[in-house]
Amino acid sequence: MIFPVLVMVEQLFELFLLVIALSVDAFAVSFAYGVSHIHIPPLSIGILTGISSATLFFSLFAGHFLSALLPTRIMHAFSFCVLFFLGISKVLDNSSNQQANRANKDKNNILSPKESLWLGTALSIDSIAGGIGAVMSPIYILIAVGVSFLMGITAILSGLELGKSLSRRFRKNPGWTSGILLILLSFLTLF
Repeated sequence: MIFPVLVMVEQLFELFLLVIALSVDAFAVSFAYGVSHIHIPPLSIGILTGISSATLFFSLFAGHFLSALLPTRIMHAFSFCVLFFLGISKVLDNSSNQQANRANKDKNNILSPKESLWLGTALSIDSIAGGIGAVMSPIYILIAVGVSFLMGITAILSGLELGKSLSRRFRKNPGWTSGILLILLSFLTLF
């Protein structure tokens, strides 16, 4: 009886780590927008988080189906490699400010729905690799998508507000923290 509970707790912990790691980029980009005093309207926030959550949904199902086709040891090794190297690339990457600047093409200090489509697509690339690398059962996939959507909204709103309030004092990019979380998650897939 205790074993299924431990499996559930482990799956939920991995789910939350994955969602937090994938939300850090949205936070970092929003932070850059807040520093630049660029407004993100509710529709644009919905588009950003919707694209990322939908991408995560399809990639998690792809990972689930791959796990049914491949032996467990191979799938764990594959998951480890995908998440570990994605994490390393995030630690070394410093492109959140560049993505934010490219997305606001008309320079009107408002991220339009059209601009948010481009940015949402760019931000969701990590969701593809992270979703395929994280092997979850279908019930946890649905939970992950819901949590991803809510966490994305929270990350965007908090990044905007923090960026606005600290725009004169703090210009660091917090995007590397998602890399650390993905590396941690990669090691959890080995167990």
